[in-house]
Amino acid sequence: MDEPRDNRDGAFAEQARATLNRLADGLPAADRAALARARRTAMAGAAPRRPSAWRRPSAWRWPAAGLATAAVLALMIAVRPPAPQAPGPVAAAAPPLLEDLDLLASAGDVGLYDDLDFYLWLMESDGAG
Repeated sequence: MDEPRDNRDGAFAEQARATLNRLADGLPAADRAALARARRTAMAGAAPRRPSAWRRPSAWRWPAAGLATAAVLALMIAVRPPAPQAPGPVAAAAPPLLEDLDLLASAGDVGLYDDLDFYLWLMESDGAG
């Protein structure tokens, strides 16, 4: 493990080449010529090795990653739930229900409710002076 992989592969290839050459030296000349022709034919038809597309540096990776990130962010913004809204002016002007319940639950004079419209008008116009 102390040698880099390229050096070990190169040493193995050299050793294999030397062993095969020694073995080929013992063959008849016609067989060696046939092996040489077969080797040349195989080497001519072999395509050069290229690294895979994912290992090669390319110019399209960074823009594609940026585009994918932008698409995810746009989807997150489009799908997010709406923010809660503040109560409008109608809800603020309505009298609290608890005060009305207190009036109804009290055992006081019921005659007050006969003129309820007058008292509501008086309450609204109190500050109009």
